Amino acid sequence: MTEVITKFQKNAREEVRATLNEYRGKQVVGLRVWVKLDAGEERIPTPKGLTLAVSCFPKLKKAIDEVEKTLKEKGLLNDGE
Repeated sequence: MTEVITKFQKNAREEVRATLNEYRGKQVVGLRVWVKLDAGEERIPTPKGLTLAVSCFPKLKKAIDEVEKTLKEKGLLNDGE
């Protein structure tokens, strides 16, 4: 069963979801773009995304922290963003 941990709007039609899933008996973390269908509020996952074993999460977090640091150093991101 998929557990949606958090989500945010990417644009008017797309949102990014962070999920916890099980794949072949192992827990995985997913970051995937979901798109709104033309009719209604239903969304479906797109191929755009990333799925990692839970054991890789600390490496992903470190990489994101390094990206954040670089963006701040270049003045592309403020502390409040």
